[in-house]
Amino acid sequence: MTEETSVCKARKRNRFKVSLFSQNARDWGIQPLASPIKGVIVNYRVGPKTQRNKECIIQFAHAKTVAEASRLIGRKVAWKTSKNDKIIGKIVALHGKKGLVRARFRKGLPGQALGTSVELIG
Repeated sequence: MTEETSVCKARKRNRFKVSLFSQNARDWGIQPLASPIKGVIVNYRVGPKTQRNKECIIQFAHAKTVAEASRLIGRKVAWKTSKNDKIIGKIVALHGKKGLVRARFRKGLPGQALGTSVELIG
């Protein structure tokens, strides 16, 4: 097996692994020991007659375009309660064309979470 094919196989194996401080994060100017990336919960995902408490729309300050926000899909976020418990969620999709993302949480978030910050943890 040549060196090129072994490198290609390694890339295929690791292409879905996302590191918190990957090359994309370095492109944004984030250092490994920097403060965590924060986002703001804008709203729940809503329909004409429904409100989904488990899905939220989140805005990150550094993601202003669809290309920047698409790098966040698959990453995990955490919202801290007043008792310092964490509710963990995962970014599942984009929302619109202005860099907003949709996150699905394990437990439903309370109304007090709207307008507060979430932390990108993985």
